[in-house]
Order: sequence, then structure tokens, then C-alpha cells
Amino acid sequence: MSEKKRKQHYVFQAYLLAWAKNEKIWCVRKNGKPFNTNTINVAQERDFYRVTPLNNDERRFLKLIYADRSAEVQKALEDHIDSYLQPFEAEQKLKTYKYMTEILFGGYDGIPNEIKREIANNEKKIDIWKNNIVEDSHSEIEGESIKWLNLLKKQDVSFYYSNNEQPNNGAFGNERYSFLFFLCSQYFRTKAIKERWIAKFGICLNHPQWKTLNIPKENIKLENVQPHLFWYIQTALTFSLWKKNAHLTVLVNKTSLPFITSDQSVINLKADYQNMEIEPTDLIFYYPISPEIAITVNDEIPETIVELDLSEVDRYNRVIVNSSYENIFAINPESIERYISKTNK
Repeated sequence: MSEKKRKQHYVFQAYLLAWAKNEKIWCVRKNGKPFNTNTINVAQERDFYRVTPLNNDERRFLKLIYADRSAEVQKALEDHIDSYLQPFEAEQKLKTYKYMTEILFGGYDGIPNEIKREIANNEKKIDIWKNNIVEDSHSEIEGESIKWLNLLKKQDVSFYYSNNEQPNNGAFGNERYSFLFFLCSQYFRTKAIKERWIAKFGICLNHPQWKTLNIPKENIKLENVQPHLFWYIQTALTFSLWKKNAHLTVLVNKTSLPFITSDQSVINLKADYQNMEIEPTDLIFYYPISPEIAITVNDEIPETIVELDLSEVDRYNRVIVNSSYENIFAINPESIERYISKTNK
């Protein structure tokens, strides 16, 4: 039986280790002071990815979102939802088995201890399954990403530009497509994106037009539908970026000021994170991957490798601060103190 993963990172540890010394990273939280802590303690939340069941209205809501997509896309999304809800199907079967067993033996007390242990063991397995299914999916994607991040740290972009054939194996059809899927998943998997979306979309549920959908808003729990909706968006965005041959640029930092990162490590440079009411109309991903290396994707920079000066590094760092949610991270306290006043406003 696998271990139940309770402390679930929405920014993965192997990424944060690029800013760590002896696995300890410098962090500052809003209205706080820099402190040094192990990467296991930051950008995580207990049971953050635990799956929840969907009621009929929540499934109807999701179907409306992608109703204009092709039959193939709709089936892929339905299959995705079904796969994530498998623990609840197993749970219902186990409840039926337990009920029938109680009838057979004249009540729970009459069930042989061996069967009771089997039922309890399967209940525990299903509980672990609910907790780990999404976490394990992210771990698989992240494990694949380590090789790309290591290459980018060496300013090697060959994996991204050498193969752009039509993907034929889902998200892992070729390296460029797979890397873009990883990048999009890192953008959408965070606590920041989840809570910002819920706060903003929650307002839409009060719009008069919502009544025309004939879905009672009280039956829609946005925390339940969000993981499936985001999977759809990140998959569509991945394909769009791949199809348009989105340009990737390596940003090299040889200045005295290291790149910093945050609990929203991938950001859209075209978004205003200080005013979420403004809808961005364009997308340029920025992703710092170490204190010395960052990348942009879908940019208009002609070069694939660009060395930045101090003012440019500072500008990117300030964008990271403005887009952060609860924490910013750095390799040393000096590079983080520069932005404390901004963080604590």
C-alpha cells in the first residue's frame, strides 16, 4: 500500500532546490521578514490535491464549458474526469459489497474478522487513492521535466527546437509539446491561480444570465469543478502554443542580483496581477528556473539566448513579486530584502 501524501506542494520541491543551500531556501511572506527554511515547508498545503466527487449539476456545468468543442475533445475531457473520479466509483462498490456482506452474515458483528480486515484495508486504500491520484500525476510530469530544466540551466535549448512533429502520445508525443504541457501545468496548479479564479468566477454565479443556464448556483462548488476545468484549459493552451511554434528564450543573469521566484513561479508577463479585473489579451510566459537562468515562452525576441543587465533582472524580479500570492523565494536574504517593502504593502 502506498503512503498517503498529506503535505502536497503546488510548487514542486526539485524546482525550489535551485534556490536552496543544503535544501534550505530564503522566504518572505506578506507582512513578514525573511527566514531560512527547508524546501519541504514552503509552497505546500495539507491535502491540497485531494479529489472530491462531482454532483450532476457540476458535471453539467463542465459540459457547458466545452460544449462547442469537437466530439473527440469532449470525450477526452469526459475520460479525464472519469479517471480522476475512479476512487469514488471504487468506494461505492465497496459500500455495496459491505452492505451485502452484512446481510449475508446477519449484521456487521457477524462478519468474520478476516473479511472485516479486508474491507478496512480497501477503505484505507481508497482514502489514499483520493489523496494521491492528482499528486502522483504532477509527480510524473515533474519527473519528466527535470531533464529539460537541467538542459536550460546549461543554456541548451536543443530539446525544444529539434523536434516539433505532431504529438501522437498525449502530452508526451514530443519534447516541445511535453515541455509546454509541463509549463502550462505549473502555471495552473498553484494555490494562487486556484483561489484567484474562485474569487473572480464566484461573482459570475450571481449574474442574472446565470439563471438562464438552469443550474442552481448553490449546487456548484467551484473547488470541485476547478481541477477539471483547469486541466481542459492547460491542455488547450499547450496545443495552441505548440501549434504556433511559440518561441522560447533563455534569459542569462550574470549580474550581482540573482533571479527570485515565488509561489506562482510561472507568470504571464501580459497580466496585471495587482488588478485582476483587467483581462489579459496576450500571453508571454516567464519562468525563472534558477538564480542565474530564466526563460520566456511565446515572446517576440529574435534570439534564443539573451544576457540581461542589472536593470532587466530587477524588472523581472519585481514582476515576480507583483504576481506572488503569499511567498517569494530567494537564494540569499540580500536579494529578497530588496523587495520586502513592495511585498509588505
